[in-house]
Amino acid sequence: DDAEELQTVLNFFASGKEISIIKGNSCENYKFSIERHSNHELILVWDNAAGRGGRSHLPLRDILSVELDRNMFGNKMYFATVYVKDQSNKRRFFALADPDGDEAQTMRLCAILTKASALAQM
Repeated sequence: DDAEELQTVLNFFASGKEISIIKGNSCENYKFSIERHSNHELILVWDNAAGRGGRSHLPLRDILSVELDRNMFGNKMYFATVYVKDQSNKRRFFALADPDGDEAQTMRLCAILTKASALAQM
């Protein structure tokens, strides 16, 4: 049931979920949430958790796919690669992971974003 799946997605992000964005060899933690705009579009929003300001957003319909990958160097942790289309319709990606390196939480994040993306396409 779509309504139930949507509630699962919203609940996952309800309290401002802290997630790491991996950039090269470093990662920064951000607070992620989902907002519903007036046209009922779902938007993934994140604030810099370190309080340095800055807020980014991504319409969930712009997510092309989400893949679970494993870092094959360093601490060999799982991360979710999120492929998106940008304004110029080019495909780009970014990597997300649980800030504590909890693989089960990263796998759950991957599943939730996949579900959210599918719901946004409807």
